[in-house]
Amino acid sequence: MKKIFLLIFGVVFVLSFARNAYAAQFQSSNDPNGSLTVSKTESPKDLHLVGNNITVNAPVTGDLLAAGQTILVSNSVENSLFLAGGNITEEGDVGHHLRIAGNNVTVSGHIYGDAYVAGNTVEIAKGSTIDGSLYIAGQTITIDGNVAGDVKIGASDAIISGTIGSLSGNVQTLTLDRTAVVNGNLTYSSPAEASIDSNAKVLGQTKYTHKTSTVASKFGLTYFLLLIGNILLLLGFCRYWPNASKKLIANFTESPIALFGWGLLGMIGLPILGIVLLVSSIGTPFGVAIGLVWAIALFLGVALSKLAVGSLLVKSLTKDKEIPIDWQAAVVGVIATALIALIPVLGGLTIFVLTTIGFGTIAKKLLVVEKKPTVIG
Repeated sequence: MKKIFLLIFGVVFVLSFARNAYAAQFQSSNDPNGSLTVSKTESPKDLHLVGNNITVNAPVTGDLLAAGQTILVSNSVENSLFLAGGNITEEGDVGHHLRIAGNNVTVSGHIYGDAYVAGNTVEIAKGSTIDGSLYIAGQTITIDGNVAGDVKIGASDAIISGTIGSLSGNVQTLTLDRTAVVNGNLTYSSPAEASIDSNAKVLGQTKYTHKTSTVASKFGLTYFLLLIGNILLLLGFCRYWPNASKKLIANFTESPIALFGWGLLGMIGLPILGIVLLVSSIGTPFGVAIGLVWAIALFLGVALSKLAVGSLLVKSLTKDKEIPIDWQAAVVGVIATALIALIPVLGGLTIFVLTTIGFGTIAKKLLVVEKKPTVIG
């Protein structure tokens, strides 16, 4: 469970990665500790990495995608940078767009395009520069760098100390320190008005909308029917595929980081391949088939993630050594994931990460052929 929750805050904006994904170099860690380092002497182009502790010291002349527990990118990336994991530090220049999802995220480089960042604790460090716009979500957000474009924000606590364009979004608390400069409008909704230092500057108009919590409005007949439908679906898994479900959940929990990488790459790669085949003269049937496989894997991945959460919670409560695949796991899994989804910002990120791991589990099962032991005699 600990490894899964290290990825809880991951959200990666992957669809725009389609351009160069098919030509990328893939690497995964062979180190017992899961460490993977790309040294300064290497000259990678498009690079995809999956590991536990990832360090990239080499300049990347194309796109870089990495998924791991700890990630450090200390050199430049010529095109786009995609990072997902636990503790993420970005220090180099990025020639195009930046997309990061993690637990603790620090950005201190020069981003020449837009930046999309989501996490628990997110810092746009002093000295960093974003030439485009910043789309940011998290629990605690600090913007101490410079953003030439607009800032779109969703956070519990947000602190602005740097110079930005217009700012808009939904927050619980908003603070503009004495060094903060908003070159455009300040538009936000919050339970309380922002704390704005007398030395802070807002050059445009300020529009504040009082926001009240409306959790009760989320519930209705449709909501509860969906919950019941999900429970019935998982009961079907427990009834008809108990052994297969148990094996998949065991894989889900043993290597969630690697499976997150599988899921991320599968969500990217299969749609790209399907689109390429659809536009070709002879590949249309195969493109349609790949699209169906992708949809089925996503459907099963969502169901598997809920059942895995339920099974692990029931196992933890009952102290059972075996993974339970029964009605209790089904009910607990659906209710637990429904409650997680109600958490502002981080709930959606959590569901995304769990679904991606589930998708990766299904994708690996479909694509990787397990070697059967040879029986002699």
